[in-house]
Amino acid sequence: MRDEQPFAELGLDSLMAVEMKNDLQASSGISLPANFFFEFPTVRQAAAYLNAKMVGGEDVGRRMQDTADYEEVEL
Repeated sequence: MRDEQPFAELGLDSLMAVEMKNDLQASSGISLPANFFFEFPTVRQAAAYLNAKMVGGEDVGRRMQDTADYEEVEL
C-alpha cells in the first residue's frame, strides 16, 4: 500500500468509512467530519489532517482541503 493510494482502491466503502471514522474518533479524541475518508481519501492526506489537529490550529480542515492535491474517486 502506498500512502497516496486512495482508500476506495483498497476496498473502503461507505459503511466501512463510517465505522473507521468512529473508531478513529473514539481512540484519538479528535472530532472528525462524517465524510472524513472521502474528504481526505489517502493515507497521506488523512495522516496530515490528524497530525495538524493533534498539534492544534484554527480551521485545519478547511486549510487541508484547500491545499489537498487529490483526485476524486467515484464509487
